Amino acid sequence: MTNRNIILAIGLTACSFSIQAQERFRPGNWEIVFTGDNPRTSTTCFTAAMIQGINGTPSEVRADTDKTAAKRKYKVEDYKFDGTTLSYTAVGADRTFVNTASYHGDTFESLIVTKTGGKEFTTRQKGRRLGACP
Repeated sequence: MTNRNIILAIGLTACSFSIQAQERFRPGNWEIVFTGDNPRTSTTCFTAAMIQGINGTPSEVRADTDKTAAKRKYKVEDYKFDGTTLSYTAVGADRTFVNTASYHGDTFESLIVTKTGGKEFTTRQKGRRLGACP
């Protein structure tokens, strides 16, 4: 799994909504445009099961963020969530990710700064829901 996919997985799994469950990130087929140090575009199907943690309460989102990061051997620090924007730092043995993402149901955008080996790489993501999964 690439670094961008790791941080995307943590961020998507972690993003949540306010106390009232809402669809800040809807299941379906998504186009994700990556810009920055390694630009590319990908299409990914996110099923309801894959994004289950996204629509939880703030405490459920935090727990899911920690759980997802731990599976990938990262520790979450500097966690903040205001109902639409999630930011945190994921610290691992050989790299650190700083992620800030905003979710809007059928779109999202995020800024990811990866620090590894004394170097820093920046990636921006913009996602938009294309419709149902094929």
